Amino acid sequence: AVPGENGCMAPRSELEKALADIWQEVLGVEQVGIRDNFFSLGGHSISVMKMLSLLRQRLDREAAVRDLFTLATVEELAAHLEKNRAGAGPLSIKGVSRPGKIPLSFSQERLWFIHRLEGSVHYHIPWALRLQGRFSTAAFEAACRAVVDRHEVLRTVVEEEDGKGYQRVMEEGRWRMELSNGARYREDPEGLMELMIQLMDEPFDLSRDHMLRVHIIVLSETEHVMVMTL
Repeated sequence: AVPGENGCMAPRSELEKALADIWQEVLGVEQVGIRDNFFSLGGHSISVMKMLSLLRQRLDREAAVRDLFTLATVEELAAHLEKNRAGAGPLSIKGVSRPGKIPLSFSQERLWFIHRLEGSVHYHIPWALRLQGRFSTAAFEAACRAVVDRHEVLRTVVEEEDGKGYQRVMEEGRWRMELSNGARYREDPEGLMELMIQLMDEPFDLSRDHMLRVHIIVLSETEHVMVMTL
């Protein structure tokens, strides 16, 4: 390593130079030597997360949070990344075989328990949008269905056997959007609001419903109200 003008050890490779540049940006310092300690330069837990994000975005490299606490210099981290780079592509999520009865997570158990007592309303995340201009309900329904098909959690229901709940993932392509004629509400804002609240508060049936519900109220050809509940 070659000392810089201020005594810092200058980067010796492209990877060390890239890491030093990221550290300078995250830590807000003018120069980083390859043997400078990340935390001695002002690093903390939040800056560690920023650094790891930039590492992934700019260099397509992955490191664990714990690596930054044990490999706290550019020199050490670069060596670690090079050693683990051989044959390693981007991290991927691998599928595994599922049991016949998929157990509920703790949060799902809590939701299922409350649902049986008093419904799902406490867990609703609703929002409403007023749409102006031409709007293709068919295209929007297809887009939402694609989201639901991609994310299994939105099409997972709970089935009960012997008093115990289990997960079941419904097949793709079943999600549907609700559409209703709301022309009578154009001059009745209070009635429209009552309808929106009714739609938002309608309980989910956790044994058969998708976890995303969308209702389009057609006020006119160029005016719609979208009520979505997650």
